[in-house]
Amino acid sequence: MMVVLFGVGAFFAYIIFKPNYLENPINVRMTKVNGELRSIATSIFDMETANRVVSTPLNFSNDFVFGSVDEVFPDLVTTIDPLEIGDLFKDEYNPSEDLYRAAKWNDTFVLISVGPDEVLNVTEGQIKEAMENQNVGKMARLEWAYSPTNGLDSSGDIFRVQQ
Repeated sequence: MMVVLFGVGAFFAYIIFKPNYLENPINVRMTKVNGELRSIATSIFDMETANRVVSTPLNFSNDFVFGSVDEVFPDLVTTIDPLEIGDLFKDEYNPSEDLYRAAKWNDTFVLISVGPDEVLNVTEGQIKEAMENQNVGKMARLEWAYSPTNGLDSSGDIFRVQQ
């Protein structure tokens, strides 16, 4: 009985005091990227609702726009501290330290990180077609997304889609 209690206690102590060097570096970076994409999405909502009633949905122009997040949303500087923009917009996984990619059209926007394979696997044409067909959320979740079960070799990117 004492051996079992000691084992259970050791297991819980390991969980509570687990050393940081045992963390999976991919998961740590994924958490950072997802947090940054969430912060950028929140800033987009803040920017778009600043001149409207909050209950009004987002409505971008009918022109499809694709590029780096600062090109697609140049007015984000009005909602984000200028000192934080450089770090917030920089894609953690992009080897050239490029910025996150983004696309917008009508009431939909997509934020994209190249993911752990460090390659943008989705094309501008694929995103435009998915937005026009109103299935960009499904494609980003099921077809294009990074799969953590395949590890670093997984193709796919990291998305944040708002429809």
